Amino acid sequence: MKQATSEHVVSCPRDGIGSDAMHHESTCMDRRLPTTDITRMSENGHHGSTPPKRLLMIAHAFPPTGGSGVQRTAKFARYLPQSGWSPTVWCAPLAEGLPRDEALLNELPNTFDRRIFSKVASPSPVARKGMHWRLQKMNDTLRRWSIPDDCITWAKRSLPDVLRLIRDEPIDAIYSTHSPASNHWLAWRVKKATGLPWVADFRDLWTDNYDFTPPTPWHRHRLRHMEQQFLTAADTVVGVTVEQSAILARHLPEQSDKFVTIYNGVDSADFADLDRTSARNARGICQDRCIVSFVGSFVQTAEAPAIIAGLRRVQRTLLGDRHVELRIVGWVPSDMDRLLSDSGIRVSRTGYVSHVDAIREMVAADCLISGNTTTGRNGDSIVPAKIFEYLMTGHPVVHVGAADSAVARVFADVGRGLVVPPTEHEIGGALADVFKNASANSGTSHLNDERLIPYTRRQQAGQLAGILENLTDGMISKPVASVTDREPSTID
Repeated sequence: MKQATSEHVVSCPRDGIGSDAMHHESTCMDRRLPTTDITRMSENGHHGSTPPKRLLMIAHAFPPTGGSGVQRTAKFARYLPQSGWSPTVWCAPLAEGLPRDEALLNELPNTFDRRIFSKVASPSPVARKGMHWRLQKMNDTLRRWSIPDDCITWAKRSLPDVLRLIRDEPIDAIYSTHSPASNHWLAWRVKKATGLPWVADFRDLWTDNYDFTPPTPWHRHRLRHMEQQFLTAADTVVGVTVEQSAILARHLPEQSDKFVTIYNGVDSADFADLDRTSARNARGICQDRCIVSFVGSFVQTAEAPAIIAGLRRVQRTLLGDRHVELRIVGWVPSDMDRLLSDSGIRVSRTGYVSHVDAIREMVAADCLISGNTTTGRNGDSIVPAKIFEYLMTGHPVVHVGAADSAVARVFADVGRGLVVPPTEHEIGGALADVFKNASANSGTSHLNDERLIPYTRRQQAGQLAGILENLTDGMISKPVASVTDREPSTID
C-alpha cells in the first residue's frame, strides 16, 4: 500500500562524525546520516471505539534502509495499529553501509507516521573518495571511538526535537531497538526527561555479543557501565531468544521479571500467492535441479567450508542426472568467492536482493541451509531472523550448528528443521536424505501450520502491544524537561 506523505525539510549544519508470541518465563531463562526531513502520515488506522495510543519508536535504521536489521521494527510498525497503538518512528535517512529497499515502505500502512531526522551527515561515498587520506583516517577513528557508537551525534542532536515532539503531541510510551546503542541512549534521555514508560528491545546482544571488541579497556568499561544504566532505566527489556533474555537478565538479577522474549518471526503475508514452480520460472532456474539456497552473507565461519564439503559429497553420490546447486542469495566476500570457485560444485550468486525477492528465492529452493554466524561467545544464543521465513516455505531446513543451540529449540517447538554439526559427513548425509525424499515435497505456496503462529509478526506485535498496555495503564508522565539545542558533550 502506498503512503500518502507530506514533507517538511529544514536545512541543518553538516557534521563529519558520523539486524508469534512473546515467550516469557518468570525467570527469563526460558525478552547516519544527513538535513531534517519529516514525513508525516495521517492518523492511525485503528477502528476501535477507544482512540489509539501513541508509541514513539526510535530506530536509526528504518525503511527505505534495507537489510535484516530493519525488519523487526518495520514489522512491529506495520501491525501495532491492529492492537490499538499508533507508531511514530524517529529515524535517520539511509544508514551508511546498509542497502536501500524501497519495497519495505510499501508494506507500511498509509496511516504511518515517520519522522526522518538528519541534522548530522556523514560524508557521501563520493565525498569520501575525494577526501584527503589523513582527514578520512581521522574521521574513521572518531567514528570508531565514539561512545556508545558512531550514531551518537545523530542521537544527541535528535534529543531537543524529540522532546518538542512529545511536548506538542500525545506520546504514551517509548520503544527503542539495539543496534545501534545510540537508539537506546536517545530513549534513555527521553525517559529521564518525561517519565514515559520505555521498552528497550535488544535484537542483538551488546557487551555480551560475540563481536564486542571495543578499542580500549576504558571503552569496554564505559560501554558496560552504559548498558547497565539502560537496563536499569528501562521498564521492560526484550530479547529475541530465551537464551539472550537470560543473558541480559544476569546484569540485573534482582529485576529479572522485567526481561521478556519476543522472537524474530515471519510475516505470512509475504508468502501470499507464491509457489516454487512459478518462483523458479521467474528466475530461470531449471525445474530438475536440486537447489540448496543460503540466504544472507556467506562469510567465513567454521560452518561455511563444511557446508561446501557436504554439498560436494552429495553431488558425488546423487543418483541420476540431477545436479546440486548452491544458490547464495546475498553478499559473498572475496575469500569465500575463491573457496567456492575451487570447490567443484555448481554455485550461483544473486548478490544483495530486496526482502521481497529474498522471500521468492526461498520459495524457489528445494532445501534451505543456514549456519551459525559465529562459534564465539554466546553464538549459540542466536536465531537468525531468516530461520522463521525458511520454515514458512514448507521446504526442508538444515541448520549447521550445535545440537543445544537456540535454533534447535525453535525447531523442536515447531516440529520442523534439522540441526547438524559442521562436518562434511553429517551435512552431506542430511542433504542426501533431503534429495532422496524430494518427490514428497509438493512445493506448496507456504506452510500452513498452527505451530508457526506464535512466530508470526502479527502475533508478535500483539504481544508488544500487551507489554505497552501493562506499562501505560494508569501512568501519568511528568512534564517534559527543557533541553537546549546545544547538547553537552558528556554522555551522562
